[in-house]
Amino acid sequence: MNNEDKLELTFLAFHMDNPHVYEEVKKIALDLLRSGRDFYGIGAIFEIVRYHRAMTTNDPIFKLCNNHRAFYSRLLMRQEPELAGFFKTKERQFERKKRIEEAA
Repeated sequence: MNNEDKLELTFLAFHMDNPHVYEEVKKIALDLLRSGRDFYGIGAIFEIVRYHRAMTTNDPIFKLCNNHRAFYSRLLMRQEPELAGFFKTKERQFERKKRIEEAA
């Protein structure tokens, strides 16, 4: 199992345990889209979520791992048709490998 696979498994476990994070990130992204933004950075949205949590809870345990950002952006664009193309993403290793194999 490569590092990318390990990161994805860690993300999936976090996502299953914290569905409210997806909902909060989705709400912010849709609000931005509906306000006229054509694209936005998932990192900025993560910082908004962190700020909201800091201002509305006293939960010292809540953490958002930056490694999850790319997975959230891809998941949102896949599951929310309005958000398709809203985030810029890098090509994943398996996508790059497949593209190279197809070109050969």
